[in-house]
Amino acid sequence: MKRVIVAVAFATVMVAVYVAIIYAFFAYLWPILPSWAVMIAFIALAVFVIGSPIFWLMRLSEKVPVPERLLRRDSSERDEQPKP
Repeated sequence: MKRVIVAVAFATVMVAVYVAIIYAFFAYLWPILPSWAVMIAFIALAVFVIGSPIFWLMRLSEKVPVPERLLRRDSSERDEQPKP
């Protein structure tokens, strides 16, 4: 139980530090950045926010097993389908 409490406390501290860094960045550093740096930072943030779920789903899809019926389709089944 002690290890769990230490892990939760460490995770809480890390989240607090992360939030403080993000707050300091947007409160103090963002207003003094030149416009070209703001544009680069904005694009980088957008790529990270949009790309993170996509990459997470990509990794998740590699772990999910594909049904065997989708892997082995007989060529005879495809030949028997009527052509329009």
